[in-house]
Amino acid sequence: MAARKNTSRRRAWRAPERLPRQARLISSESTGSFLGRLAQLNHMSPDDLMGLVGDGGKAMQPRYTEVYINAGALERLAALTARTSQVLQRTLPSLQAQHLLDTGPGPVWTWPQWEAKDVFLVRR
Repeated sequence: MAARKNTSRRRAWRAPERLPRQARLISSESTGSFLGRLAQLNHMSPDDLMGLVGDGGKAMQPRYTEVYINAGALERLAALTARTSQVLQRTLPSLQAQHLLDTGPGPVWTWPQWEAKDVFLVRR
């Protein structure tokens, strides 16, 4: 499957609607794990869900890596989950301000194929 092209400059992003089914937040969970559960609950592929969050490449398996997003994608995720960005940042460590991508102007995410940095994928 080909990677999505970065279209953030050409795309007008409308606020997303809340997803019909919501995943319970688990303290200190990886964002990738949360997004995988959210996609599954809504009968979506991770790639389809991430297309609603912003522009990026291909979603990876959460057990191998972590997803990182920018502030615009965080706002979109908050709208999709009907939670505030502050609640998401408090619960999911890789969404804290120091881990947000410094990219823009549109919502962007990356799911790199290497180990997560400065966060734990599972609770210790």
